[in-house]
Amino acid sequence: MFERIYAARLKVDPRRQPPHATSYDAIRELYASKHLRTPYEQPSYFVAPADDADAKAFFQSGCSGTTILGSAIPSPYVYRIMPFPNLLRYTSPRVLRLSDSLDSNWSKLVLAQATQRDWMPLSWFLDGNLTGPRGFTWWTPVDITLDVFASCHALGMPDDSIAERAVVLRRSTLSTRKLDGFVPTILDGFDNVVFCATTTESDPGIGRAISLEAIPLSLGERELVSPPVPVSEISIYLASSSDHSAHPHRADLLSLLPHLALFYESLDCA
Repeated sequence: MFERIYAARLKVDPRRQPPHATSYDAIRELYASKHLRTPYEQPSYFVAPADDADAKAFFQSGCSGTTILGSAIPSPYVYRIMPFPNLLRYTSPRVLRLSDSLDSNWSKLVLAQATQRDWMPLSWFLDGNLTGPRGFTWWTPVDITLDVFASCHALGMPDDSIAERAVVLRRSTLSTRKLDGFVPTILDGFDNVVFCATTTESDPGIGRAISLEAIPLSLGERELVSPPVPVSEISIYLASSSDHSAHPHRADLLSLLPHLALFYESLDCA
């Protein structure tokens, strides 16, 4: 099923974003040269440190879409949810350190949250910039804390990717920094099995995820990508994702694969 999805995406993605078609084809050829069937089953090649120029170019291809200014985002904040271990991995240590146990680090956050009962500056705990495996991160104007599972499903995140120990991050779109993010491109989403490329012609000014809330699948909430963000501009909140009973809809990735294939194939016919 991954191969079927990949074949559909290879047809659809370049047609929806022609300016990135040449770079997209180069990435496709790179995967083929490494004898990797699809970018969804074996993305670890690019997540792991790479020592060849082609792979490094792939890492650096992120955030090449249309610039999104804060004034174009219909919310005073953008949000991001991520597993707690990844937060430690893609920032610099301060109070929280990778060298300490995960339980110890998590307990410090839980204690601080219980005391504050509100958003906390991430700079209390960590330093540097927030980045990701390929040097950028995904954000949305949707306040994920209001309903973790519903929000994540509307952002194309299956249940498998919603960690029990998850943190929600928030940053202002009203800051003095002019650059808040970019419309996601087919290069940004190349190795994401759940990704819908915004068409160049429609130019909505922001990306759209695929909602996993109902079958057939449809477009979901708005999303954007950002280069490394200073920790000093981010706030953190602990969101409970351990109890699924409040949101009974299930979004298991493997069961969604046939529906994703149909979604991409329907785009090819549109």
